[in-house]
Amino acid sequence: MLRHVMIALLFIGFMYGCQTTPNQTADRELTDSAVTAKVKTKLAEDRAGTLTQIKVDTVKNIVYLSGTVPTSDDRVRAEQVTRTIDGVRNVVNNLEVLPLR
Repeated sequence: MLRHVMIALLFIGFMYGCQTTPNQTADRELTDSAVTAKVKTKLAEDRAGTLTQIKVDTVKNIVYLSGTVPTSDDRVRAEQVTRTIDGVRNVVNNLEVLPLR
């Protein structure tokens, strides 16, 4: 009898553990998506739209900026703006400066 109870408890524990993992992954993805949306919105508001051509990706609350900006000041500003967003753990700035012609 005790053996059956132990097996049942192990099974319930295993099933509970399997259920929480996908939810944690989904929560993180929603958080990453929310961070990306916040960063894009903030960049679009800043500098009269000069920072809107930046690609933003977020993985585990680390924001990756890529694309081109017209000046080195814009490159620095994009990173500064991104760092002010709640939920941003770190910023990887891969922006290239490509002056407008």
